[in-house]
Amino acid sequence: MNRVLKVALICGVAATMASCGTVRRNLPFGLGGKDAPKATASAGDRISVLEFEQQLAPSAALSGRDYFLPGPQAVTSWTQPGGTAENLVEHVIAAPNFQVAWKRSIGSGSARVGNVMAPIVAADGKIFVLDGESTVSAVSADTGAVLWKVNVKNAERDRNGGFGGGVAVGAGKVFVSSGYRSMSALDANTGAVVWTQQVDAPIHGAPT
Repeated sequence: MNRVLKVALICGVAATMASCGTVRRNLPFGLGGKDAPKATASAGDRISVLEFEQQLAPSAALSGRDYFLPGPQAVTSWTQPGGTAENLVEHVIAAPNFQVAWKRSIGSGSARVGNVMAPIVAADGKIFVLDGESTVSAVSADTGAVLWKVNVKNAERDRNGGFGGGVAVGAGKVFVSSGYRSMSALDANTGAVVWTQQVDAPIHGAPT
C-alpha cells in the first residue's frame, strides 16, 4: 500500500469517527477536543412537556351526577386470553381471602428454541396451558391434577424449532395455535386430536 493511499485511508477513518459524538472529543486533527464549538440553546421560555404542576381534578360538568357500578359477578370460565370472545370482562367477584390452593409444574419453560408466551385459559373446571415445548396440558382447577397432555410440535416441518402460539377453549374443544405452523383442535375432556390444519406461517398468538 503506497503512502498516498495510507494517508487517504487514515483521513477517511478519522472523518467517520468524527461524526460520532461519543468519540469526537478524543480525536486528533482538530476534529474534536476542548476547542470544538459547543452547541448553545436558543433564547426563549422553557415549556415543561411533563406538566408536573397539573393536578387531577373532577370535571365540573359531572359534579352532582350519579353513577352506576354493577355488582360483582362470579366468572367461572376464561375461554380466551382476554377472558371472553368480546375481550370484555366486567366487575368480577374475587375470593374473600387469596391463598395458594395448590402448585403444579405445567411443563417446559422458555428456552433457546421455545418460549412460554400463551396465557392460560379455563372452562368447565379445567385449566388449559401451552408450555415452551408446544405441549398442551389440562389441569383440574380444584386439585391441580394433570388430566391429559398432548404435544403439537412438528419437528419435521420446522427443524429449527418454533415458538409462541396459544390456546382457547369453546364448544368442548381446545383450539391450539403453534409456532410450528399449525392449528389444532383437541377434545377438552380427553385431549384427543379432533383435527389439525397446517398453515403457511408460524402463529405466535392465541386463537381468538
